[in-house]
Amino acid sequence: MIATMSNKEFVLSVFDKNTPSNLAIENILSRTGLDGEEPFDEENRARLEVACAKQIPWMIQNPSSVNENGFSVSWSDYANSLMKLYSWLCKRYGLKDELSDKPKVTFL
Repeated sequence: MIATMSNKEFVLSVFDKNTPSNLAIENILSRTGLDGEEPFDEENRARLEVACAKQIPWMIQNPSSVNENGFSVSWSDYANSLMKLYSWLCKRYGLKDELSDKPKVTFL
C-alpha cells in the first residue's frame, strides 16, 4: 500500500529493478529537500520523480561493459532500462530530454 511507504521506498519503487546506490538515493532526496524516512505523500510524487529523472544521467555514465582476463560483465540492459525511464519521466513532466539521440529537423 503506497500510503505506508517512505520517501526513500518510493524512490526505490520508481527505479524498480534498477536499484540506485545509496548515494544516488541521497542525491535524489537532497534535490527535493525531503527526508527519506518520512512517509511518502502523493503531493510529493512529481518532486520525487523529477529528481529521479535528473539523477539518471549521472547513473548511466559508467561503462556499459567490462572484460578482463576472460571475465566479462555487461550493464547494457540496465542502461537501456534507465534510458527508457528517463525518457518517460521527461515526457511526463515536460523536461528536456538531454540524452536522446532523436534526429531534429529544421525547416527553413
